[in-house]
Amino acid sequence: MSAPESMLSAEALAEAWSLACAGHLRQLEDAAEASEDLDPFVSRETKLEPRLSWMDAESVSRALSSVCFERLSLYANKVLEANRVLNLVSRKDPVAQIRRNLLDALPLALLWQHVSRETEDRDSPNFILDAGSGSGVPGIPLIMAIGDIEGKAPPLLLVESRGKKAEFLWKAVEELEMDRAEVWNGRLEDPDLVDWLEESGWPAPGLLVTRGLGSVYQTQQWCRKLAKAEHLSSMLLVKGSPGMRREWEEEGRRWHRNGWEIPTLHLFADGERELCALEGYRPLD
Repeated sequence: MSAPESMLSAEALAEAWSLACAGHLRQLEDAAEASEDLDPFVSRETKLEPRLSWMDAESVSRALSSVCFERLSLYANKVLEANRVLNLVSRKDPVAQIRRNLLDALPLALLWQHVSRETEDRDSPNFILDAGSGSGVPGIPLIMAIGDIEGKAPPLLLVESRGKKAEFLWKAVEELEMDRAEVWNGRLEDPDLVDWLEESGWPAPGLLVTRGLGSVYQTQQWCRKLAKAEHLSSMLLVKGSPGMRREWEEEGRRWHRNGWEIPTLHLFADGERELCALEGYRPLD
């Protein structure tokens, strides 16, 4: 294995994740402040702003097993191999991109217990839908990590409109023996997806996860049919802090339309980057 590819070994991924978690914990211990990009969510000038919430130390201190990192490494190297013929990630530095994509998915696993709790005004999600999945992130590494932490992971649906990428995802979930994962070759807004979920008996409602698919408001628009048919009850949309602030300034007042509540912006900050997971849910009638 060449030196760049060694960055995707189980040991290297485990070390990188450990360093990221340690960086976040240092920020918590030092009572560090978020960057100015996230000021609107700290000040909360109106009730519409999501509340900024740092991922807590107890969650971030949960360790992933060596077996989990072996599976993550196996998956990462499948992406690298397929990228030689498919444009799954940037070919300028695919190893670094694959590594970043994978590590960016892991903080979502730390939020699963939170978003999967059933409360008086919200349903607990029964499956995860990764829209615009591309190479399988955040869905595939997220499911691997949840299964490792919780002992069992929910079913996973990867939604990808581009045929060759969908074919890669089918092959990946088969070779990784992910027997509770399926692939939908289509778009999130496709009305046929609602029919297919109903005909296939998917355990509604689901949790939508995305990374860089589109703006928050666009994503809400795309999943209107799914939400109306009660196939989605919640979402976690992953973005960097500059993009999140830009979207809030441009269209944040529309985030609460179409029946969505947006209570929290979860922050994972390793000292170098700020990764935001915007939480949304649809209250029960």
